[in-house]
Amino acid sequence: MMRPTLFARVYYWAANRLYDEFAWAYDWTSWLVSFGKWDAHRSQVLDYIQGIRILEIGFGTGEILLKLSGENYFVTGVDCSIPMHRITKRKFNQRDIPCKTVLGRTQSLPFSSKSFDCIISTFPAEFICDLNTFLEFKRILSQEDDKRGQFPGRVVVCGAIFRRDDGIINRLFRFLFGEPDKQAEELFSELAGKAGFRFSIIQSKDDKIQLPVMLFEANSTGNGKSK
Repeated sequence: MMRPTLFARVYYWAANRLYDEFAWAYDWTSWLVSFGKWDAHRSQVLDYIQGIRILEIGFGTGEILLKLSGENYFVTGVDCSIPMHRITKRKFNQRDIPCKTVLGRTQSLPFSSKSFDCIISTFPAEFICDLNTFLEFKRILSQEDDKRGQFPGRVVVCGAIFRRDDGIINRLFRFLFGEPDKQAEELFSELAGKAGFRFSIIQSKDDKIQLPVMLFEANSTGNGKSK
């Protein structure tokens, strides 16, 4: 399991503040720290969506929900932050679009089994490192059924692993955070196996900043890992 450094714990604390009492500043702060690429990074998950019943975990200010609501999907969002619910609802009301969001936590999702075809999450918080989260994901996802030709459910995550093709920057991140990318891969591979998912990583299209997309495929016949 990952053991975050003191600096990393301070970073997580600050990120949680931005997600709660300073939620009003989330959009422009995210744009600033990503040099204007925040939306491009998180939108990577859209390339790997399958099925039509989509659940977004930790939807933040609702931008991905808005994009999906304009397509032929049945979209639901779950978030534990009341301020983020308020911001998202306001955005949907301004566009006169119905918004289906639920206040809840990933470790105990308020949905029946096999309710969704795909789960997406961008720049997730600590919940993505919890086995109970993945067990809930497996429970609510559709399962492979050859008789009906139904594909297995899929979880698509972006922003949980960060890499940069720059020696100095990489050394700085290792000093501040340890070796987050290597430890994260090991952790997610372990969680996938325990929860019954096939795990794979897709490298980012950006050559300088790497925010790989992680895929977790519901696997009813066994566990495994691919790269």
